Amino acid sequence: MYLHIGTNVLISTTDMIALISYRVSETGNSTNTKFLQHARKNGGVINISNKVRENAKCLVLVDKDLVYISPVTPMALYNRSKKFGLSEGLKVID
Repeated sequence: MYLHIGTNVLISTTDMIALISYRVSETGNSTNTKFLQHARKNGGVINISNKVRENAKCLVLVDKDLVYISPVTPMALYNRSKKFGLSEGLKVID
């Protein structure tokens, strides 16, 4: 199954690892910040939040080098996946 993560982008739920609040990644010295920097360095960040920082709500981890920055909150994405029974094994960090 696929999950709509915003801006007409669908992600296979079997490929999703975690949904992380974007604000958690902005704390400066966190593991999430370092992970995001690593993904950016390797060209694995796809920003679908219209490139506006205020629109960024969620990091959708697809694999170790691919992250989508979504304009949809982690809980909204989780609830979408749960509605269709797709949330098993999915982690939400808010």
